[in-house]
Amino acid sequence: MPVKHPRFITLQLSNLGFDPADSTTYYFSAYPSSPTTSITANALTFPYKGKVVGVNYCTFSANATGTNEDISLSLRISDTTDYLVQTVGLANAVRTFKNMNLNIPVTATDTLAMKLVCPAWVTNPQAMRGNGQIIMLVP
Repeated sequence: MPVKHPRFITLQLSNLGFDPADSTTYYFSAYPSSPTTSITANALTFPYKGKVVGVNYCTFSANATGTNEDISLSLRISDTTDYLVQTVGLANAVRTFKNMNLNIPVTATDTLAMKLVCPAWVTNPQAMRGNGQIIMLVP
C-alpha cells in the first residue's frame, strides 16, 4: 500500500490600496478588495484540513509611509482565535510581516481572515496595499 506524504500548499492573500485610520482593526484575505472593519466581508473557508505553518505578507504604502508605530498582523480562525504573525514598527514604504514557525491546526470548515491592528499614528500611511501567502501542510 502506498504511503501518503503530506504536502505544502499556499493560499494567496491580497488587499487593494486603502488609507488606514488611527486605532482601527481591519480584515482581509484573498479577495481583491480593500480591507474592511467587518470580518464577515472578508473571511474565506479553508480548502483543506491540515495545519498553517507560516504566513508571509508584505504591505507597500504608495503615497506616504507613515510613522513607526507598531502594526500587528494576526491570522484569525473562525472569527474566534487570533494567532499573531508579527508586530512591525517601521516608517518604511514596505513593511513585511513574516512568521514561518506557526503550528495552527485547521479543518476544512474553519474560516480565515487576516487581522491588521493599526495604532494611533503620528502620520498615517496612505494607499497601503499588500500581498502574501499562508503556507499550509496538508495530509
